[in-house]
Amino acid sequence: LYRIRGRWFPYILLLRYRFKQQDETIATAYLILLGQLDRYGLKRKENQTLRNYAQYIDSFFSTKEMTRLTNQYEQYLYHQRLPKGSW
Repeated sequence: LYRIRGRWFPYILLLRYRFKQQDETIATAYLILLGQLDRYGLKRKENQTLRNYAQYIDSFFSTKEMTRLTNQYEQYLYHQRLPKGSW
């Protein structure tokens, strides 16, 4: 199980944070997401901003989800709350 944790561990994390709808959870979940992306091989450069990194991730996976998550994370960092209904 330890050797193949890269396959099943992301699903455990997804289940852990999917139904928690508290604003404080986004900070922890976002940092774990960054760790999982690093483990996947998409390393963030030392001088790279979160927005630039999110755009890189979106271009790699052809989505816009990382940019949306990063905007929510930054809003939580600066305002200490999320807009109502953002979960």
